[in-house]
Amino acid sequence: MKGHIGTLALEENGDFQLISGRLLVNVEFDVEKDIIYDGKTLMVIKDFKFVATPLTQIFFNFKNLFNGREDLAEAVHKFARENWKTITELIQDPIWDAFLKGIFKNINKYLETSPLEDTLINS
Repeated sequence: MKGHIGTLALEENGDFQLISGRLLVNVEFDVEKDIIYDGKTLMVIKDFKFVATPLTQIFFNFKNLFNGREDLAEAVHKFARENWKTITELIQDPIWDAFLKGIFKNINKYLETSPLEDTLINS
């Protein structure tokens, strides 16, 4: 990782740990119906949008900052503790996007095998 957190320039060659608390994630998605060859209807999720809001503190632990210089690393860790919400809001969207794409990909695989007519409960 190389960049800035606030006014602090940082450089890291190593792992990091992120410990998450509670988050509120609102997801909207578009569902379309597809008619398949035997006249049955499949549902498919085409697109989604989301808004993630951290509700409790997120803890960051960056390893090997500044090639192991603990004196410089402590300033970054202190800044991250004090500004966890801002940092989370800056970095979370690509993480949530990849996570939700994986979820919806798997949901769509399931939906491909489950025509709507076969899943409806007849009352």
